[in-house]
Amino acid sequence: MRVYKFDYIQDPSHGWVKVPVALLERFGIADKITPFSYRRKSYAYLEEDNDLSTLVNELELRRIPFMYDTKIAHRKQSKIRSYQHYYIGD
Repeated sequence: MRVYKFDYIQDPSHGWVKVPVALLERFGIADKITPFSYRRKSYAYLEEDNDLSTLVNELELRRIPFMYDTKIAHRKQSKIRSYQHYYIGD
């Protein structure tokens, strides 16, 4: 079985998980992600407090294993904060 590996990006005050939008669409949860998350091109950056749990719940429901590759910006805010808020569409 495939193990999904996601980048977990954290700055001094918050964190996000980078996920292909196509994966959210395939799982039928793209419309459940809030504008508190971000989007850049074909990736969503799911905020850790709410939207990430939507993805994790779906993966666990489907018994799909996953893991995180953590990337931490200790001293500065992540550039993710400058991306567009999450939206559905092209």
